[in-house]
Amino acid sequence: MSYKLRWTDEKFDEAFRLLNAFYGNWPWKTIHARKDHNDEFGDVIETGEEYFSRDIGIAWGDNLKLSIRSMDVLLTIFLCDNAFGNSVGTLLAQQQDLELHKKLREAAEKLGAAYSRTTGGPAET
Repeated sequence: MSYKLRWTDEKFDEAFRLLNAFYGNWPWKTIHARKDHNDEFGDVIETGEEYFSRDIGIAWGDNLKLSIRSMDVLLTIFLCDNAFGNSVGTLLAQQQDLELHKKLREAAEKLGAAYSRTTGGPAET
């Protein structure tokens, strides 16, 4: 039986970005399974399937793994029809974007180039 995500790809990606905003420098990563795994909820992650992982410690294997199905449920619980979760996630993501653009602008200035926040690259002169 095939699993149908509750989100469109675009909405899933945006919800995933908002969830990651809560984790700052230690976000969830997308990984392609090189072997079969079981995720934190017992769902099977098959070889070649995309899954999500987040480091939670310094030792090898100190990470959480979620299948795309489990991440779909987590995003639904945490962000679907949750105005507070969406608002805070959006605010955190905007702050992180501003900080990234500030760092990119500073790096461009050090290199003697202009930086455009609109394009995310060199400014046209």
